Amino acid sequence: MNNTTNVQVSDETVRILNDTWRAIQALNPDVPDVFLVVKSSGRKRGGTTLGHYSYSEWEVGEAQAPEVMISGECFAGGAEQVLQTLLHEAAHGMAHARKIKDTSRQGRYHNKRFVALAEEVGLEWPTLVDTQMGLFTGMPYPPDTTIGFSSVQLSQETITRYSARLIWLRTLKVCKGQRRGPSIDPGVRRILTGCDCKEITFGHVQWGIVAPLLCGLCDGQYRRLPRDGERCPDTGMVFGLAEAATRGMDQDPRNGFWFTDDGDLVDFCDHYPPTWAESNNGVL
Repeated sequence: MNNTTNVQVSDETVRILNDTWRAIQALNPDVPDVFLVVKSSGRKRGGTTLGHYSYSEWEVGEAQAPEVMISGECFAGGAEQVLQTLLHEAAHGMAHARKIKDTSRQGRYHNKRFVALAEEVGLEWPTLVDTQMGLFTGMPYPPDTTIGFSSVQLSQETITRYSARLIWLRTLKVCKGQRRGPSIDPGVRRILTGCDCKEITFGHVQWGIVAPLLCGLCDGQYRRLPRDGERCPDTGMVFGLAEAATRGMDQDPRNGFWFTDDGDLVDFCDHYPPTWAESNNGVL
């Protein structure tokens, strides 16, 4: 039974989102036209996606248009969350238009180039707060080991600039999906080590006792290996597995890369953390 009065349920939602995107484009001419879609939930294994920017997802006439998705969890966050997410995706759109590599690791890790673009559209990277005084220290938060500088936020100036759009966004009554809550901290992960023929894990204390350790099969010495998403203790670079020749990821960390904050790649074989070398009894 049709219970709507005079419009299709999604009409107002899509119209307001599109109008907001046009307002963003008016202030940032390099932001491209997109195909805007909504999704009831952005929940996935390991977290929740509030929105995404996908390149060349739609064929529109003779051209291809990127897709911007807004999820139900984003709507649940309110008008400012929706605006923040649209501006986040607009920053990706500018990177696309300018041919700037703003992410790495299959689009998960947001580098400093992304932050610069996000600042152009009115977002900012948060600064640390003094837990005792409750005052901003002026020091930036460190990037997340998995998503980097993704969590940019609306500045107060941007909230003021888009005040008219926020009024319209607050009229949106749709809300679906459920934000994935924080998971239980599993504690310190076991250390991954390997020789020339196999890999094995140790607890941190146990590894400190048994190292150096020789393999009885290949006579190679075990050394610490990085896990996907692990940060180098000496440089801050983040490790990522390489793409396999077939679909999926190559699980051998020796074929992986270290990623700098700027999105540059360093082969695993070209960098080994000195701190780990010491724990291996000096073996690189």
